[in-house]
Amino acid sequence: MDRLLELKDESGNVLALPVGLGARDSLRLEAGLCLYGHELKEDISPVKGMLAWTISKRRKEELGFLGEEMVK
Repeated sequence: MDRLLELKDESGNVLALPVGLGARDSLRLEAGLCLYGHELKEDISPVKGMLAWTISKRRKEELGFLGEEMVK
């Protein structure tokens, strides 16, 4: 990691800077990805976590998953 942070262009500008968890969170939210412990927990179903799109048509018809009452 230190080597990456030492990389500079011809003008001496640093090419890579650490950005932290804020950048990760904004990118995952933009992509529609959930983080366990935030949008998903044992008491938050995939449907409440806005992941109903990941449940197959067959599963939606058969039910039997956490949050099924919200897709009926």
